[in-house]
Amino acid sequence: MASSTRNVDKFSCTTSRFLLPAFRRPCYREIIGIDVKSDPADEVFSTWTKEDGQYYHVINTALLNDDYDILKSNVQYINSLRTAIRNNNQKESLKVYRGLSLTSENVKQEYKEGLQFLWPTFTCTSKNKDVAHDFGNYMFEIEASEDDWTYRTDISQYSEFPAEQEVLFYPYSGYIV
Repeated sequence: MASSTRNVDKFSCTTSRFLLPAFRRPCYREIIGIDVKSDPADEVFSTWTKEDGQYYHVINTALLNDDYDILKSNVQYINSLRTAIRNNNQKESLKVYRGLSLTSENVKQEYKEGLQFLWPTFTCTSKNKDVAHDFGNYMFEIEASEDDWTYRTDISQYSEFPAEQEVLFYPYSGYIV
C-alpha cells in the first residue's frame, strides 16, 4: 500500500484564528488550485443556507483550522461556491452586518482601528442589523464599495430563511477596522 506525504508548511499566526494577516493558509491555497467542474449556483447557494447538517459550519470550521482532509473531501463544493460568488458578484455599494460572539477584551486586543485583516471563512452577513445581532454579541458593520475588489453576493433568494437577507463574502476577503 503506497502512502503519500504532503510537504506543507504548518500555519502559525500570533492573532486569533478569526484574524489573519494578509496571506492565505497553505491547505486552502492547495485546494483552490484543484480544477473541478462547478455545480450550478442555485444549488450551491441553496445548500449553503440549509440548517440540516449545517454544511456551512463544517466548511467554515475547516477553513478556520486549515483542515486539509475536510477541505480536500469538500473541494467540489468549496470551489463551486467560490465560482458562484465570483460569477454573481454584486459590486454596488452596500452596508451589511455580521454578528460574532467575542469578549470585549478580545475585541480591544485584536480589532484596533486601522487593522487590516482577512477572514478565512465564507463570511455570512446580513443587510438587516437585527438579524445579524442574533448571531453574536459583537456587531461588525461592513461597508462595501463598488471598487473594493471583494467578491460578494446576496443569496436571500436561494435561502430557506430569506428574511435573513444574507450576503455571502468570498473566503479571505480583506477588511479594515
